[in-house]
Amino acid sequence: MTFKQLKFTNGDEIIADVVDEEKSHMVVRAAMRIVECENLEEGYSYFAFRPFISFTQDVEALQLVHTNQLIVEAIPSKNIMKHYASAIKRMTKFTKLGQTLEDFEMMSGEEMEDIIEQLVEDDVQEELKEQQELGENVIVFKPKDTVH
Repeated sequence: MTFKQLKFTNGDEIIADVVDEEKSHMVVRAAMRIVECENLEEGYSYFAFRPFISFTQDVEALQLVHTNQLIVEAIPSKNIMKHYASAIKRMTKFTKLGQTLEDFEMMSGEEMEDIIEQLVEDDVQEELKEQQELGENVIVFKPKDTVH
């Protein structure tokens, strides 16, 4: 897998897995747009990920990007890749809950928080199940899959 951070002439910025690359285009999958959100009342801003193409059924779908629309191409930092991987994992789980990416795009902040809470709870239950399968005398450390 080759992950790249791409900035387009219109200002959009994405992170995606580049599956194939030619002079005139790239084939990418799991493309997520980086969105800056500002809270003017609190005086801070943060970044979030959204599907690059709205209303698609699958976050893993292949997409064709024409390179003549790119102005910058870079290797994403390890820090942003952790957030990207988490976003992809949550989007995948979200679609497994029977929701579509269209539903995700249309959600209010409150609805989004409820879904995220449910996904976090699912993650906790999954980790507990893994711990039980390993046995009581095994402790799971981060990074995941390291056991002692």
